[in-house]
Amino acid sequence: MDTQTCTPGPRMPLWAWIAVGGPMAFYTILGIAEGESYYRIPVRFLGIASLVFLVLGLAITPAAKLLARPGLTPWRRWLGLWAFAYAVAHTVVYAFNVHIWHWSLPRYWRYPYLVYGIIALLLAIPLAVTSNAASMRKLGFTAWKRLHLLTYPVIVLTLIHYTLPLYRWNLVAYYWAVTALLVGWRLVQGLSRPSGRLAKSWSRRAPAFERTE
Repeated sequence: MDTQTCTPGPRMPLWAWIAVGGPMAFYTILGIAEGESYYRIPVRFLGIASLVFLVLGLAITPAAKLLARPGLTPWRRWLGLWAFAYAVAHTVVYAFNVHIWHWSLPRYWRYPYLVYGIIALLLAIPLAVTSNAASMRKLGFTAWKRLHLLTYPVIVLTLIHYTLPLYRWNLVAYYWAVTALLVGWRLVQGLSRPSGRLAKSWSRRAPAFERTE
């Protein structure tokens, strides 16, 4: 097991909790209270917000390195957690209004975008549960980091989930483009790294809670 010093990441200020959590609470309550006649707008807002947080979380490491600001890195944790929270709210509002628990299994296969969304949410659960210093200490840094590679299938499945019901691909093309650019940047960084010295150097500079690539 790796021995990495793990300390809690930065705390979100109250204004940030209100700014991020307020819209989620509002649209969740609205989607449930208004019922079937108005649930699509809250469902769409909550789902898009989750996708945006996922993409922003993917952009944190490149931004931190390009700007030489390793202090940005731990904020990826919060972006990931908010992405998960919005995804859960998105699922709850949708399920409450379409009564998805009454569906038979064959009916799910008629809506493949739902299957992709459900798989993405299930894969995101261990990421959310282990996004803390205690889990990193227990799993060890290497195992924890490997587990969090699930971020990549989660974001791809989320993009597929968002894309399939739409008939205008230009609405989601920029999400795919930005995600491909960010993943490509990470691949180039990994392939161009001649040794582990750069990673060790970055690890020393980055906050202890989230020393990831």
